Amino acid sequence: MHLPLSLQVESLLFRSLIAFSFLIAQLCGVGGFPLGTCTEASYHQLLPSTGKTWQIDIDTTAGKVLWWNPNDAWNKARQYIVPDFSDMYHLVMVFGGGTFDLNVDNSFLKTRYDPARVSFPTSTRVEVPVTGNTRIIGEKITTSSVTSYQLTYTSYVANICFGMISSTDINAVALIGGEFTTHWGVCTSGTHRPGELTIECPCSCPTGYWRDMPNNVCVACDSACSICTGPGNTQCSACKSGYFLQPTPSTTTCLNSCPTGYWKDTTNNVCVACDSACSVCTGPSDTQCSACESGYFLQPSSTTCLDSCPTGYGGDSTTKTCVQCDVSCSGCTGTGNNKCIACKSGYFLQPSSTTCLNNCPAGHWEDDTNNKCMPCNVACSVCEDGSHELCSACKSEYFLQPSSTICLDSCPSGYWEDTTNHICPPCDPSCLECLDGTNTQCSSCKAGYFLQPSSTICLDYCPTIGYWQDATNHICASCNN
Repeated sequence: MHLPLSLQVESLLFRSLIAFSFLIAQLCGVGGFPLGTCTEASYHQLLPSTGKTWQIDIDTTAGKVLWWNPNDAWNKARQYIVPDFSDMYHLVMVFGGGTFDLNVDNSFLKTRYDPARVSFPTSTRVEVPVTGNTRIIGEKITTSSVTSYQLTYTSYVANICFGMISSTDINAVALIGGEFTTHWGVCTSGTHRPGELTIECPCSCPTGYWRDMPNNVCVACDSACSICTGPGNTQCSACKSGYFLQPTPSTTTCLNSCPTGYWKDTTNNVCVACDSACSVCTGPSDTQCSACESGYFLQPSSTTCLDSCPTGYGGDSTTKTCVQCDVSCSGCTGTGNNKCIACKSGYFLQPSSTTCLNNCPAGHWEDDTNNKCMPCNVACSVCEDGSHELCSACKSEYFLQPSSTICLDSCPSGYWEDTTNHICPPCDPSCLECLDGTNTQCSSCKAGYFLQPSSTICLDYCPTIGYWQDATNHICASCNN
């Protein structure tokens, strides 16, 4: 069955795009490709040295090999155009002894080597402990599963090169000495073959630049970003000095300020959450607060937020600060003598109030122990303690006893109940019991006085006709008929 021409063309284009995508990925590792331009003066052409790691990417489809430093975006790469990979093998050459490490299993380098000179102490390390030159030949590139790997120049005496060797009979290649005309690679002292390896742009953009994929160039990040994925200040991975990576949900944005509840970490250039006690802060602890969260108070002359205030200060829940109490308060919730929770000596917390005064209202006494106004006993209107025995005045239906500070609901004999002043005034000298202080409101008379007939008056005599002076009952008794 034959496809229509238009579908054949689309199929061919699709296969070409797949091949091109693979080519791009292979030249600089997965997902990368050399830059289109790298003309800035900051770019350099350094060769490998001790401790440095280089990567090789081999694209057999495009016929290209690229050597580059994945840790130095300013260092240019080396490229070799390979006309034919059919006789190419992996190769590492060590001159004078040395050690190198790989990021893949080193078994692909065990096709041919001299066991007397080369050892594989781990799955990723290769050592050549003896002097002299030796080749380590690996798998054939067209059949090898390894088309990209990294080599770290851990140590060497003279030189280490890695790359490829071409031979129609690999078993005939000398492992020691021999000629080098069919070698290609990057070395610490230069390249093989220098006339055939070209200098190319590196595979990655340097710090402070992002990869413009459509144009294949590095573009400077926004002035706020030190690392970025695009041109705006909302596409940052890290910020420059003076700018700070914002918290969720703006974690890729760099601004010159942080939101409320975060502080500027100038070491890492990020916004970090304040301590839970702080609403505004300059650092991570509760001693670096500029303002406090609800339930905490900024301490006097301090940047510390605590859930209480020191003696003589109160927590103002509006400003969330410790304010100095009024002179009358020992504890308070704000300024003024009407925001006290306890009083100093000489002042008393008023009944059902937050006010401290130097006296108490009627019906209360001054408790000097707790500095509070306490209610008098039910009988007292003015008192000195909570009992009925230290009253200065009595409530209605109670009477201040004679020469006493006791309030009772009656008066003793010889005294009368003054319901206006709530006291027990003495009866008239003639009265033993009375209803007021005159001799006309007596209920009984004292010795020497006689209750007059059908009267409440006590006199020192009785009517001359019909009555006699009963000295026992202190009355004027009627004569016998």
